Amino acid sequence: MRKIIHLLHLWLGLSSSIILFLVCLSGTILVFQEEILELYEPQKYTFTAADTQKRSSLGALISGLELQTSGKVTNVSIPSKINRAYYFTVKMNPNERRGKRYSVNPYTGEVLNNPNEKPGWIFIFFRMHRWLLLDPEIGRPIVGIATLIYTFLLLSGLYMWWPKSRKHLANSLKVKLTGNIKRLNYDIHNTLGFYSMIFLLIMSLTGLCWSFEWYRNFGSAVLGAKIFDRGGRPAEVIPGNKRIGLESILAKFPHQGETMISIPQRKNSPLVLTHYRGGFQDKFEIDPYTGLIIKEIRFSDKSFGEKIASLIKSLHVGDLMGTFSKTIYFITCLIGTTLPITGFFIWFNKRRKHV
Repeated sequence: MRKIIHLLHLWLGLSSSIILFLVCLSGTILVFQEEILELYEPQKYTFTAADTQKRSSLGALISGLELQTSGKVTNVSIPSKINRAYYFTVKMNPNERRGKRYSVNPYTGEVLNNPNEKPGWIFIFFRMHRWLLLDPEIGRPIVGIATLIYTFLLLSGLYMWWPKSRKHLANSLKVKLTGNIKRLNYDIHNTLGFYSMIFLLIMSLTGLCWSFEWYRNFGSAVLGAKIFDRGGRPAEVIPGNKRIGLESILAKFPHQGETMISIPQRKNSPLVLTHYRGGFQDKFEIDPYTGLIIKEIRFSDKSFGEKIASLIKSLHVGDLMGTFSKTIYFITCLIGTTLPITGFFIWFNKRRKHV
């Protein structure tokens, strides 16, 4: 059995090594994509406000942006930090799926970005990570199959790494820096692979949710909650004469973290307010005419399966605990990028030895 697993580990690893390298490399960069973009073009994301300035009201910001764009604001994202831009989603017509995302200075109402620009270089890494720069219908299943293989490689690697005694365990947990280059390469592949396995396994198992519908449905059945659930159709409200201002609603629901407001586009639709704490979120459906809560979905009230299902994206990208968890994911994903390379050289050195 050990020999069969070793052969499967070897040949599946070699056959998928290039794809796994590209997916892991792009994933490593995407862990800090927001921070990289802000460092690259800070004027689009942050600003310096004078002490004498006051934030404009959301109503004024929305009115100004709608007048400027001739569109309709459908979503507002309010960050937790005072020097960061607000994000507004604007649709030119109700049938538009996503709309355009505007970055706005909440003090002056100035638009900081150009949403008509073509996606920047970071989008290349996103497309590489998801579809290998191919058409999504072609690239998605290829990445999915490679991820399935990667999951097997992690588990089979753990099986082959598992030491037979305590003495072997102590040696297996260390990287011998004083050895030759072959030994160092071997230790990097095995020891660092072991230390990063749990996080890489989480990334793989959650990443498959984007690749295969059958896997997503299976995961939903196991968890007893739908993965990527958008919450279904919101409740209906009785239209009133005038909607309550967004500032008044925010005052009723204070929050220290990020807040997103989904503005109703129909008279009988509720306003949806979402509070974010890292990857965790509490969602409220609110009557925009009375300010009363119609429906409340708090993360703490969810079942275990519902919590895991709602955290799939955060578990994959590593933003559950902000910079701390992102740093862990960056390091482990970087190790994951090296595994196809170090694994290849282990095979190459053994092959050359027997030639």
